[in-house]
Amino acid sequence: MTEYILKIEAYKEFFPQITNILGVEPSKTDYVWELSINENNEVFTKAIAYFISLIEHKHSELEKINITRASISVWLYKVYSGQCNIEFSPDEMRKLSDHDITLCVSCWEE
Repeated sequence: MTEYILKIEAYKEFFPQITNILGVEPSKTDYVWELSINENNEVFTKAIAYFISLIEHKHSELEKINITRASISVWLYKVYSGQCNIEFSPDEMRKLSDHDITLCVSCWEE
């Protein structure tokens, strides 16, 4: 399954505060705070813009609990067979760059 994931690296004790600041429940909290949007979600095609909308005016609040921009990343997990092509629009790349968010892509063959 293909999915986008917003990952925030922080101590587990801060996960409830992250949830409160962003106003959304995480999908997973094993090692990092994660919000996942899979390909069946209506927001999938706009996942990067959605993630940015969650954090764009919250950097100062997150910094109060020692979460810097370097602690935030967006991941794309892609399972494929045959050829794998991935494309990001200039607008998506600009939004990530404007917020100093790293984009990570992990692909593996089915």
